Amino acid sequence: MSNIFRREIGSYFNSAIAYIFVIVFVVFANGLFMLQFFQIGKADMRLFFNSLPFALIIFIPAISMRLWAEEKRTATYELLLTFPMRPHELVLGKYLASLFFYLFALASTLTIPVMIALVGKADPGPVIGGYLGVFLLGGFFLAIGIFLSGLCKDQIVAFIVTMIVTFALYFVGTDLFAVFLDGWVAGAGTFLKNNLGMAGRLVDFGRGVIDLVDIVYFVLAIGALLFLNGLSLEGRYRPKARLVFSAAVAVVTLSVVLVNWLIQDVRIGRWDVTEARVHTISENSVKVLKGLKVPVRVKYYVSAREGMPTMLKSLEQEVSDKLEALRAASGDKVQWSVVRLESVPDEKDPMRRTLQNQGVTPFQVESVQRDEVGVKLIFSTLVLEYKEKPLEIIPRVLPGSLQDTEYQILSRVFKMTLEERPKIAMVAPLKENELTPELTKVLEAAGQKGERLYEDDYKTAAALLRNNGYDVRRVALTKGDPIPAQTNMLLVLKPGKLSERQRFEIGRYLTEGGTVVVAAQGFEYTFERGDKGIEAKPEKLPLDVNGLIEKWGVKVSPDVLFDEDSQVIALTTGQRIGPFALEMPIQFPNQINVRESSLNRSAAVMDRVPSLAYLWGSALDLSPDVFQQQGLKSTVLFHSSPRSWKSPNEGTTKLTQENTRPPAAGSPGKFPLGVLLEGPFQNPLGTAAPPWKEGETAEVYPTQGEPKPGRLLVIGCSQIFAENLIQNPGNINFFANIVDGYTLGEDLLKIRSKSIVVRDIRKVSNIEKVWYKFFTLVLVPLALAVAAIGRSLLRRKEKEFYMAALKAR
Repeated sequence: MSNIFRREIGSYFNSAIAYIFVIVFVVFANGLFMLQFFQIGKADMRLFFNSLPFALIIFIPAISMRLWAEEKRTATYELLLTFPMRPHELVLGKYLASLFFYLFALASTLTIPVMIALVGKADPGPVIGGYLGVFLLGGFFLAIGIFLSGLCKDQIVAFIVTMIVTFALYFVGTDLFAVFLDGWVAGAGTFLKNNLGMAGRLVDFGRGVIDLVDIVYFVLAIGALLFLNGLSLEGRYRPKARLVFSAAVAVVTLSVVLVNWLIQDVRIGRWDVTEARVHTISENSVKVLKGLKVPVRVKYYVSAREGMPTMLKSLEQEVSDKLEALRAASGDKVQWSVVRLESVPDEKDPMRRTLQNQGVTPFQVESVQRDEVGVKLIFSTLVLEYKEKPLEIIPRVLPGSLQDTEYQILSRVFKMTLEERPKIAMVAPLKENELTPELTKVLEAAGQKGERLYEDDYKTAAALLRNNGYDVRRVALTKGDPIPAQTNMLLVLKPGKLSERQRFEIGRYLTEGGTVVVAAQGFEYTFERGDKGIEAKPEKLPLDVNGLIEKWGVKVSPDVLFDEDSQVIALTTGQRIGPFALEMPIQFPNQINVRESSLNRSAAVMDRVPSLAYLWGSALDLSPDVFQQQGLKSTVLFHSSPRSWKSPNEGTTKLTQENTRPPAAGSPGKFPLGVLLEGPFQNPLGTAAPPWKEGETAEVYPTQGEPKPGRLLVIGCSQIFAENLIQNPGNINFFANIVDGYTLGEDLLKIRSKSIVVRDIRKVSNIEKVWYKFFTLVLVPLALAVAAIGRSLLRRKEKEFYMAALKAR
């Protein structure tokens, strides 16, 4: 076998065609990825691994087509079979040589992860898993290729047939095929996808999970094909050879499908290789669950598998696996069961009415039946019971939310163990929108009174808190609407003008050991067309909150903050084409994008935050001497980039492309944007409360000993949690981290942080982009071309020496 291996390896690396194959493969595979890499700006290789199978469908047949067909064409086939070795040794020698050559080609693409490591920080788990997955996929394709090459006499025929078969087997494993076939024959597409197709087997590898079941699938299929290849060589001259061989192919294929069907739901080995072990039950989850006095009961209400759309047929199994993992890790502190329901409810069924009152209702999902797209009603709801507490519901459990299931369950369980729901007070502006006079007259004529309409920039933030089980109170911070008693956290968002009494109330709450989050900025902007293009007109915002927080050593800067790490926003122009409004991209350096390199990863609240949209935000001025005097611990959570600067503005100077360029003297950079202060806070306004209104007498609050340790988080951007930015993944995760971490504790925060976060790459200059494209697309092919030329010259010299030696004889 070793002789065959060396012979085949030599034929690869002594051939210019082989070098050309590798060069084309590297340029094609790396080129597809690099076309969009810098536009997307994410330190992630999913796009690479998603496109690589299609490159392999062309590249692998080109490697394998010659393995046996070439032997037949050059009449060395029969000679090879007379060698003193068994057929399976011949097959293994050729297969391992082609596999080594493929591994060499795959290793030539490693410039991609090297390049990503230089511009960002990718999770190594999905990269390792992705490469292992495509290595096994290539091994499978090669086994198909060598098998079909043994059945063909011509290389071109072997190439075409192998390409068709590999594409077909890969396509059978896609959801597209399963959905199509299930629409005509119920369950057939799903069965073939799970037990025969390849595409679905790569999903876990790409997530950074190595499942032994998937490895068994590839190894079993490769072994079966190599066995059939050896059988075809061994029995080529036996009576009824074709009939016996055809029967063997059928039996082996059915056996492979049967074995895959038997082990598809068996967990024989699974390794999570992601950096944060995001697919494994965390130690913090185990700690929370084992601390329960009695087990929590979880019921999963789900539609029967037959009533599920093709894309969701495995949902019950996936949720059950997650619940079983929680039960095993918690020492039976999680008890779960599955209740299967008919998707079309019977309105007269009393059980259905009870479930509906609990919040268990069907919802619509997209379904494809016989080439028609429709909708289906399905159940997929988790209900949590603990002691006599009110039930907690996770209303929709779908594949996209499975990653967060552990956190969703644990956060609700933790809240159920509390005496009462955590209370959040929110101080945020509500802007009243007056009705137009015309609309007012119409309503009065109809005998109706127009209701007041309010513009609320923080309604989504409040809704998110309520949906996660918090008791949210909007307060005006007035005498009639003060901070409620037993408030766990006070959110002060875009405070604007604050009276001395309002500042006193915030300080008093903080002195009593509360947690306060302040988000304030110095400017907002409107855009208009000017002589020099689009101009940003600033509106200076009141920063009365500085009168309170600067006593503790932090202040929102009154200057405009600029940063070269900015982002594009879309501005509606007012023009329309039919029903569509035209938008214009706008980019000014005050539309700041805080990248991962500017985040303090040692702070728990920054977990799972890939970046932050910091629209029109201000810098923070910090006074370390005041922190020391007050006995406060300060932690900068994130800062601007080194290429940032400040500029004074009284709200009268419009921003243009000319006056927002970086200063010639360079950028001072790295201004604090978010800071956390911890410790005992002294109320700078003392114990005498200023009157709410002029003429009222001041109230004096009795001193209650030393101040209790509290938290003050100051962010120089009020837009960060507003409607236009809260949907940004980084902003919403940061908001949830703040509330969960400082209200419920950091154990839940660490559970929440267990998720694959796609990280942004750093700012890359145009010169660097050119270099990295050269590094990934040209460097390896250039080295291969030089090696090929050098190898060719060396062989030519060897041939000349050999011919000279012959003549000398």
